[in-house]
Amino acid sequence: MIIEAVTLQRGGPLWAVGPARYAWQTQLQPMTKPHLLRQVRLGPHQHVLVGLPVRTWSCASKYGWASVPFVYVTEKFGPFTHTVPLAWGPQNDELVLHLADGPHGGPDPICAAR
Repeated sequence: MIIEAVTLQRGGPLWAVGPARYAWQTQLQPMTKPHLLRQVRLGPHQHVLVGLPVRTWSCASKYGWASVPFVYVTEKFGPFTHTVPLAWGPQNDELVLHLADGPHGGPDPICAAR
């Protein structure tokens, strides 16, 4: 199997701001020198760690939540290419974030320092 890309759902609370990178899971400190994720060939029982730089809203509401349950992996096996959703971790983990909010859109917004 060849991993061709790792992406996020469009229009969600997170968006990618750079290319995905990977490191083999067997390395002692795997993400210290990651490689660009392009055409990564995995054999049976091989694993890679994937890093994807992301951004989220600059202001959020204290009272609402959004989740990002999956990353999308485009894989190729023989002549077939397809994209599948994968959970963030081994136990169907997902990311949970505060809902988006404008700087003056609701009560008590949380905003990143400028």
